[in-house]
Amino acid sequence: IEMLQHMYELGKRELIRRNIPVLKAFNVDEIVAVGFNYPVSIKHLHLHLILPPFYHSRVLQYPRWHPLHKVLNDLRTYGVVRVYQEVADPEEGKRTYDRAMSKHRLVSTWYETHPKEVAALSQAEKT
Repeated sequence: IEMLQHMYELGKRELIRRNIPVLKAFNVDEIVAVGFNYPVSIKHLHLHLILPPFYHSRVLQYPRWHPLHKVLNDLRTYGVVRVYQEVADPEEGKRTYDRAMSKHRLVSTWYETHPKEVAALSQAEKT
């Protein structure tokens, strides 16, 4: 559990270090989608921290996406992660996906209404 929390903190620091314009308007904890995919395509533990707007929202879809809060809760409660393939919970999957899409809409609106910051981001990506 501590290692996963540490991974999250390191990921947040890296996002902040990159000076992403939207993080001047929002706290990273408010908008980031954090979790794991299972089954995995890469055979090592890797935590995803994904900032909206999401270009590939399928990565966040149930039953493959397991948000960090679910993983931590499972570890605390059961001692193991109960993956959705074994313990289905489509309602939680829908709530998680809906929260992520709500963040997507919020940040997309911010990008649409802050063209100077978006232009600065595009310029920074070229360098």
